[in-house]
Amino acid sequence: MPWAYNGKIFCLDERGTTHVIPADGKFRVERTNPLGELCLATPSIAQGRLLIRTVAHVYCIGK
Repeated sequence: MPWAYNGKIFCLDERGTTHVIPADGKFRVERTNPLGELCLATPSIAQGRLLIRTVAHVYCIGK
């Protein structure tokens, strides 16, 4: 499930890699962020934080 933030689209694949794509009309992958774990759950956004659950961990990104 993709999500958007601050002019970028984020796509998390099943291998746990997030692909960052600028939302400017030109398709290109700006960067990737691998967690290195299987991820089958949909990311959640709550109270300004991004929650990503993998098979072994729950990651919380934010302040």
